[in-house]
Amino acid sequence: MRSMTLPILLGVLLSATAAWPQEVTGNLDGTILYAEGFPMAGIRVVVSGANLQGTREATTDERGRFFLLALPVGSYAVKIQHADFQEVALQDISVRLGKTASLGEIRLELKALEYNIVVSGERPVIDVTSTS
Repeated sequence: MRSMTLPILLGVLLSATAAWPQEVTGNLDGTILYAEGFPMAGIRVVVSGANLQGTREATTDERGRFFLLALPVGSYAVKIQHADFQEVALQDISVRLGKTASLGEIRLELKALEYNIVVSGERPVIDVTSTS
């Protein structure tokens, strides 16, 4: 009887480990910096891809770091956006099973500000009854 208990116990343990949940996602991270190398907080990072419904977003912390966790495995487009800086668009960023894909350090450049100045006015009305 004792010789049968060990194989049965071993079989139960092996089948239990096979039933544990499998990992099906990966992660994405990076650091956003000013052109001078200082970290930028509050920068919006938007990820889109065929494996996502819609988009996923993250915002950089005070160290300029962002993390997007539990992305389905696949290829993604990443946009880094802020009103005062040029948008950075990255294509074909690969997220692998159980891994963290790092974009490394990305430096943002200020936008060239463009202003349109429109001057408008009306001609003065000429008084035809006066000589002045």
